[in-house]
Amino acid sequence: MGKIEKIKIIRGETTEIDKQNISKIQKWSFQPFHIIDKPAKVRFDVVLEESGDGRPIISEPKPNDVYYITADELPLPIGGIVAIQKKVYYPELAKRAGIEGRVFVKAYINEEGNVVKAEVIKSAHEVLDSAALNAVLKTKFKPGIQNGKKIKTQVSIPIVFKLN
Repeated sequence: MGKIEKIKIIRGETTEIDKQNISKIQKWSFQPFHIIDKPAKVRFDVVLEESGDGRPIISEPKPNDVYYITADELPLPIGGIVAIQKKVYYPELAKRAGIEGRVFVKAYINEEGNVVKAEVIKSAHEVLDSAALNAVLKTKFKPGIQNGKKIKTQVSIPIVFKLN
């Protein structure tokens, strides 16, 4: 049986409700995902909502929405991380305010190497976020490979903002 290794609350209600939900989720059992014949680690988001009678409603991930976090070959930006960094437009407001730092972007990359979705997972400053997202979204990747086949993957990419 598959097991859950890590749970992260993105947006919770209260600490007590979050603890209750985590306790219930840790008891889940499921068939593990496989790529060809090998079990593979995956990450997916679960949305818990409350029904009218107080029971939680859980939206399950669809098979087409699964993006793997491990692969024999992880996706690589064509031209390397330097190619992404060259696409970064440093916001004028950030320059004037002397704002620097790293923005970590999670990119969802399909089998063709296209970024189909991106989200900021750690922000240095909100004024830098859209510039980081735009740079990642404009980047083409060599797709992830598992057992010789192209797969959907997700990767975290640090975007550095540094004034000269």
